[in-house]
Amino acid sequence: MSGTSGLRVEQTIDKLSLAVSLTDDYTARAAAAGSVAVAIPELNLTAMRNLSGYYLFINIPVGSYTVTADADYYFPASSSVDTSKLDPLNPVLAITLKPCPSYPFPSEATLLRGGVRDGTGKALQGASLVTTVLGPDSSIKATLVIAVAKGAQAISLSNIVGSINAGDLLLVKDANPFAQEFIKIATVPTDQAQPFSLLQGLQFAHASGTDLYLLVAGPNVLNTVTDERGEFVVYLNQVKVSLFMASVNVSHAQSTPVVKEVAVVEGESSSLGLIQLTV
Repeated sequence: MSGTSGLRVEQTIDKLSLAVSLTDDYTARAAAAGSVAVAIPELNLTAMRNLSGYYLFINIPVGSYTVTADADYYFPASSSVDTSKLDPLNPVLAITLKPCPSYPFPSEATLLRGGVRDGTGKALQGASLVTTVLGPDSSIKATLVIAVAKGAQAISLSNIVGSINAGDLLLVKDANPFAQEFIKIATVPTDQAQPFSLLQGLQFAHASGTDLYLLVAGPNVLNTVTDERGEFVVYLNQVKVSLFMASVNVSHAQSTPVVKEVAVVEGESSSLGLIQLTV
């Protein structure tokens, strides 16, 4: 008789309970910059990463959990999941990671950078920034009546469609693409045959007959926050025009919101400097 007749063999089969997929909000591909830790705090568990880039949790009890993702170059992210409602053959939870200011953006990235401070000059973490992309309307708004010199602080217009109001932003679409610029109307004359004053002087000279286009808000609205140093980055990779305006609304807690407007050139990084918020 064999000596193994009383041996009992047990086999344990591991079960995939949850696979977490992380997507980089900038590249729209799998998050790959720096180290990443994915965890379920309620279970004090950290996921294992497989060769396909998924973060795996094995043999966890069925239930509702919060999954967190902390990474070197991204803002912390979290998502709730009820594992009982996942497909048992494909139990995937997708989380999108937003790059923070230290992210290694490519040199050709279109970015807005800056910092936010309170009234005492202290860095404000968690300040909200809502960026609206402004582009020229499809139809001509007005035409320059007479040529204007560089530095001019007023312009005369003809063929005005509708009305032009104080605060309006317009594109001066010069025949020379390198001389195109944005202007903001400061005051409107009672008689629109008279000159309109500008908030700032012109950067370029323009010929009579140059067309102007009113800037309108497009579909691209981007949201981000400041990091622990009070710094921010807005990445505008989805905007596919060479020159546009961005309007940035900055707010924090009980502070008075501030709106900043800046001309943006595709493929370049622009700075809004330090923005101070006061109560």
